[in-house]
Amino acid sequence: MARSHKLLSVGVFAIGLSALLVSWAAADGLTRRVQHKFRGRLIVTTSALSVTGRTQSEAVKAIKAAHQKAIAPARKDGGVAYYSFYWTAFMRRKPRATSLSLEFYKKEGGKVSSGMSANKGLTGISPNVTILRGQTQISEDDGVTAGKTYKVKLVATIGGRDHTLASTFLTFK
Repeated sequence: MARSHKLLSVGVFAIGLSALLVSWAAADGLTRRVQHKFRGRLIVTTSALSVTGRTQSEAVKAIKAAHQKAIAPARKDGGVAYYSFYWTAFMRRKPRATSLSLEFYKKEGGKVSSGMSANKGLTGISPNVTILRGQTQISEDDGVTAGKTYKVKLVATIGGRDHTLASTFLTFK
């Protein structure tokens, strides 16, 4: 029998300052086996990810098919590209923090830069969840550049140390 786990849905709308909308939902269709398969991965999609009513193998296939490695700008305004995407983080462990951040590190020449290009703060997070969902809007004004690939990390800072909970590579078209 599939066990439901707590899931936090987070919407991040970041043009200027971030506003965070938080609501609770059950992680329907995400059995422990499915969660373990994607543990530590940040899945980026163009629409909200849903696997409700699917078998384990169907859920895994649907998540893999929905994952985007590159996203196009949602709009351009005054020559500045604005990107909007949904994400689901299958965290390595519980965050043990109520504030997290999505951090963007540029990948150049096969190496990931040690300097952060952009970040989006997330607040009001339950420290006991293992799956986190959200929507983020980010623009070139925030620090990302069209045509570049970034390592996107969901990070918790605990005791002055950063802990990466989930990550992926994402190209901004």
